[in-house]
Amino acid sequence: MLKKCLLSGILVVPFVCGAVQAYEPRIADPVLDPWRWREMEELGGHGVLCMDEAEDGTLWFGCIGGLLKYDGLQIDPIPFDVKLLSGIEHNPNRTPWGISVLCLRDGSLLAVIDSGLARWVNGDWEVVVSDVGNSTYATKLQQMDDGTIWLLMPDSLWHFSEDLETQQVVLREDQTHRLKSFCFDERGDIWVLRDVQLKYSELIHMPLRAGRLTEETLWNSYLLEQGKPGGEAQICSGPDGRIWYVDNLAQNEPLAFDPLEKTWSEAEHPESAKGYFSLFKDRNGILWAGGAGLLYAIDPSGDRY
Repeated sequence: MLKKCLLSGILVVPFVCGAVQAYEPRIADPVLDPWRWREMEELGGHGVLCMDEAEDGTLWFGCIGGLLKYDGLQIDPIPFDVKLLSGIEHNPNRTPWGISVLCLRDGSLLAVIDSGLARWVNGDWEVVVSDVGNSTYATKLQQMDDGTIWLLMPDSLWHFSEDLETQQVVLREDQTHRLKSFCFDERGDIWVLRDVQLKYSELIHMPLRAGRLTEETLWNSYLLEQGKPGGEAQICSGPDGRIWYVDNLAQNEPLAFDPLEKTWSEAEHPESAKGYFSLFKDRNGILWAGGAGLLYAIDPSGDRY
């Protein structure tokens, strides 16, 4: 009988202790561990302008004079050869720039090179559009879940079929307007950031229905509540459903636009952390803003660091 009591006591004790206080392990955020970061000296001197990651983990970089392919072991250069340059508009008095790259689902790579759009496939260049307009740091390629491809240029927004056989300019601007950034929200609608006469910026909501862009009469625009917009600005759909905005001016706060309330709000972040040059969302839904010597992140739970 004594043995049975002791056995019961032994079994009950851990049950009671567990109910008093749950064990919560303290795990350091790996993003903040300095040893996980390293400078890639191999990329030095190549004039890296942009990058994208293929599904197999290969990194592609758009550079001055060509592309770089990094598979984790070695870097392979891919030059802009004579055949390519003879088929696209570019400045013959300077080395051509690979200003934007996009890894496609079929394993090929799409790139904006100066004013041309070309694809690297099976070890060779294939010109898609010889002249899409003058490129800037705002130039951006993005592929949707339905496979279609979108391209933002300073004066136009392009739409391509997945096979790149069909194309359409869905938005064209004159010299008084400038397109600076675009993104897609969780519903697939398009949001475009536009400068008007270099005086103010506005956010344009362009709904999509069944994968097709709606008529312009159904678009809405919202004035950016920022004193003076920065020359370089980015928008991105956040994990909280809001459209986030950053620019390169040190006096400007990161902002978030609520599509439901149609209101802007300032982000909570360190007072010293202002002025960002890039903004993107990773596969885990975390937003990353890159500034001068710092990174600002917003994860799906709303935590910021």
